[in-house]
Amino acid sequence: MDKWLPYVMALVNVVLWLVTLRYVLRSAKDKDQDAAAGREARVLKLYQEIETMLDSFDQYIPEVHGELERERAALNETARQAQVLLMQAMEKAAAIEKLAAPPPPPPEEQSPTASPSRARLRGGKIKEPSEPKPSDTRLSERDRQTLSGLGSKAKRVRFLMSRGFAVDEIARELNIGIGEVRLIADLDRS
Repeated sequence: MDKWLPYVMALVNVVLWLVTLRYVLRSAKDKDQDAAAGREARVLKLYQEIETMLDSFDQYIPEVHGELERERAALNETARQAQVLLMQAMEKAAAIEKLAAPPPPPPEEQSPTASPSRARLRGGKIKEPSEPKPSDTRLSERDRQTLSGLGSKAKRVRFLMSRGFAVDEIARELNIGIGEVRLIADLDRS
């Protein structure tokens, strides 16, 4: 039996080693299962929190949309009021400009219904001074600022006509063609 004793001891050691190995593997597997269960619980909790956030967003979006619509309406109303005030200011500025403007020059020798273009068609000639008028028709600094503030060419031409400028002077001052100035003047007379 002494002969078998080392073999039995080796066999017992192997059995003990296998039992230990199985215990270690089982405890590692249990730990992995516990860790997986913990991770699964955390993921589930995170998912529930995300669902809660989405529900709160679903409630928040209509509130924000309503606030934005109210703000948009308020801005539109403010813009409308500003436009009304701007129009009133422009009307008052035009009235002040009209009061400050010198009287228009005496009309040229034409019938009230005849326009320069009609006179040309009948073979008549239009008198247009080619020499500049005296220095009283030169633009003051204030008039130049007013002129630069006017938007369209037609408004600028009318402004200079009200100041007594001739067609060629207006064309030179505004750097536009004489024909264009005549056209605007014709439209104003008719």
